[in-house]
Amino acid sequence: MRSLLILTALCFSIAVKAQTADTTIKNVKLIAADSLEKKMKQPGAFTDFEHPPQFPGGHQEFAKYLMANLRYPAESYSKRIQGRVILSMIVEKDGTVDEVKIVKGVADDIDREAIRVLSNSPKWLPGVQKGQPVRVRYAVPLNFAL
Repeated sequence: MRSLLILTALCFSIAVKAQTADTTIKNVKLIAADSLEKKMKQPGAFTDFEHPPQFPGGHQEFAKYLMANLRYPAESYSKRIQGRVILSMIVEKDGTVDEVKIVKGVADDIDREAIRVLSNSPKWLPGVQKGQPVRVRYAVPLNFAL
């Protein structure tokens, strides 16, 4: 009887240890940045432009990039913290992403992850004003949902 109890406890502990949490982001929802314009005004960066900056391949490719690279922070995942992080960034004339900042955050670890993934994104297609590439302040909302 004692052996059976030990064997059962051992099997249970192995099964529990083998379970891992899936921390990948399943859904990415993008919203228009127009409503954030007042919060993001900054000298030297356009907020009105003929053609906005764009991730190479458009919104669908940006969503794929986010799903492949964004990871739900373990602490927020275990605490079931969810929400929308709104970031602002500068897309430079050469397409590089710079000055990524939180406009509205959720939790420190989620905010850091959102900044990390945007800061590491590949070069964007720059915004255009009067036929010339321009430095543009751009807003990006990211939903973290379980």
